[in-house]
Amino acid sequence: MERINLTIDETMFKLYRDSYLNASKAIIATDPNFNNYLFLKEKLDELIWVSDEINYPVKILSGLEQGENAYAVRYADENKLTKILFPVNRDEGKLAEKFRYDDMLTIATHLIVFTDGKSEDLNYLIEHAREKQIPIYSFQYTKNHE
Repeated sequence: MERINLTIDETMFKLYRDSYLNASKAIIATDPNFNNYLFLKEKLDELIWVSDEINYPVKILSGLEQGENAYAVRYADENKLTKILFPVNRDEGKLAEKFRYDDMLTIATHLIVFTDGKSEDLNYLIEHAREKQIPIYSFQYTKNHE
C-alpha cells in the first residue's frame, strides 16, 4: 500500500471538503399561507442547533419564490448556511412545482415542512419524501402574522 504524505493544510482542506460534501441537505417548505418567520426560526433552531436530528453542517434547499422560500433563504443567510436554490420553471405549467420538488428530493437528506395540511403541492412533496425514506419533520401551524 502506498503511503500518502499530506501537509497539515492539505489534510485540513480534505477534511473540510469531505465535511462540506457530506453535509445534511434540508428542504424547508411551507404552504402558501405560511407567514410566521419567528415560528419557523424557533423550530429550525431546535432541529439544527439543539437536537441531534440533523447533523451540522447543513445546506438549505429552497426555491426562489416569495413567502416560504424567502423565509428559508432568510434563515440560511442569518445563520451563514449554504443555500442550494431551485427556481421553478413556470414554462413547465401546472407540473412545475412538482418537478422542482422531484429535483430537490434527489439530493435531500431531510424535509422540514410547515403546513396547515391543505396544500396539494406540499402533500405531494411529503408523499414522495416518504417513498424515498427521507426523514420528515412536519410542524402544524395556525395563521399568525409577525
